[in-house]
Amino acid sequence: MLYYLSYRLTAPSRQAGDAVVLHETLDQVAQPRLSWLYSSSQRRVRRIPALVYDDITPGTASLRTADSRDMFNGAPDLYQWTLVGKKELHVPYNSYRLASPLLGYAALIGTGHVNPQPTRYELHRVWEVVGTLKPGAKHIYASRRYYLDEDSWAIVEADFFDHQGRLWRTAQAHSYYHVTGQTLVNAMEAIYDLRSGRYQLSGLTNEQSRPYAFDVRTSASYFSPGALRSQGLR
Repeated sequence: MLYYLSYRLTAPSRQAGDAVVLHETLDQVAQPRLSWLYSSSQRRVRRIPALVYDDITPGTASLRTADSRDMFNGAPDLYQWTLVGKKELHVPYNSYRLASPLLGYAALIGTGHVNPQPTRYELHRVWEVVGTLKPGAKHIYASRRYYLDEDSWAIVEADFFDHQGRLWRTAQAHSYYHVTGQTLVNAMEAIYDLRSGRYQLSGLTNEQSRPYAFDVRTSASYFSPGALRSQGLR
């Protein structure tokens, strides 16, 4: 196992109380992720198909594929990967203002793009990695280009190309160093669709009183399918 994930829906009201548990495996080519859903309306837990490759992530209006969540996740086997090399690029960096609790979501979400005023970009050293779809493999992206921060090895920017070689979507991870947790976290993750002019955001925490808690003690049993029902009760 790579990690466990559990989350509970609190809105909209028709889905409030639904809960999901994911078991993210280390080698998703050999063993895809495992997932279970607790439905509050049916009051039962059921196994659900794993979201993989270019399956659409629910709640993203078809803008985000399953393997582009957190910039990239899941099995890498559909693509031939090439390390292009190191370069300097203006990328989102030290995005503390973007995570400020003094800014509400309405102040961040603009028409067509994020409000640029609280964003921060920095000329930084990154490693460029290109994935090209293998012959016979199927995916909506024919190629994808990633830029990894040299210091943290986190993906900070990504470009996605269609089968005509045209830039289709671009994504940015607005990260900053969390002093308490001593780790890199994202103030937000944005993906822009250049065809439709739409964009989708995830990971915003500005209106949460305690968005990160690094002192929580838990166990593997908390992330078991059997524990889902108690987590998801309305």
